[in-house]
Amino acid sequence: MTINEAYYYFTATLPYLDFDSIPPMPDEDFLNECERLLAEDDFSVVQGFLSQREKLNSHNDAVNALAQYNRDFRNEIVWFRTQKVHKDSGDAMRKTRAGSLSIVEAIQQASKIPNLLEAEKFLDKARWQHWDHFLMGLQGGLESIIVYGLKLKILNRYNEINSPKGSEIFEEIKRMEILV
Repeated sequence: MTINEAYYYFTATLPYLDFDSIPPMPDEDFLNECERLLAEDDFSVVQGFLSQREKLNSHNDAVNALAQYNRDFRNEIVWFRTQKVHKDSGDAMRKTRAGSLSIVEAIQQASKIPNLLEAEKFLDKARWQHWDHFLMGLQGGLESIIVYGLKLKILNRYNEINSPKGSEIFEEIKRMEILV
C-alpha cells in the first residue's frame, strides 16, 4: 500500500462531520491517529494547520493553496477589525491583504449580525463551505485530512463554548472591566 492509498483509506474511515453536529472525537485523538498513520513530514503539516502555523512551502500545491486561503481569511478579519476601531492593521497582519471578494463578503455579512457568537459561526460556515468546494475533485489525500482536522477543530471549539466550562469563561469575560 502506498502512502497515498493509506491516506485515502484513513480519510474514508473518519466519521462524517456536519457543521451542526457533535464532534466525534477530541482534536488530540485525531492528531494521535494522524501521528500514527501519516508520514512524519505530513503529520507536521497537519499539526501546523491545527495550531495555525501552516507551512507555505509544502511540496503539495493544494496544501499551499489551503494554507494561503486560511492565512488570507485571518488577515482579512484582522484588517476589518482594526479598520473598524481606526487602528493600523500592518503590525497585526502577517502579509498584505489578498482582496478575495468571497472572504471580504463573508466578513461584511458577519459584521451585520448583532450576536457575536452567531457572527463567528457565520464566518466558520463560510470557511467550511470553502473547504468543501476546495476538496471537490481531490481524492482523500493529505488535503482531505487537513480539512477534516480544521472542521473537527471548529466543532470541538463550539462544543467547548456550549459546555459548563464555556459558560464559566463567558461569565468571567462579562465581569471584566474594559479599558479604553
